[in-house]
Amino acid sequence: MTPLHAGTAGWVESLALAHHARQWAKTTTKIKGDAVEASDLDGYESVPEVQGLADTWWRGKSSLIAIYL
Repeated sequence: MTPLHAGTAGWVESLALAHHARQWAKTTTKIKGDAVEASDLDGYESVPEVQGLADTWWRGKSSLIAIYL
């Protein structure tokens, strides 16, 4: 089995961010494939607490982005 996060704390942080995003988001957009590669994350900072091996999170001034592999 392949771990999805570096540890339990990262997994909990990822779940908390997903819950927060679903609760407060006014809009949700799902993109796949080449659109992910073309995403511009300038102005966003990574969320290192997630420690994701299969997902990464980025936060901006008024947005939160999750990228799942």
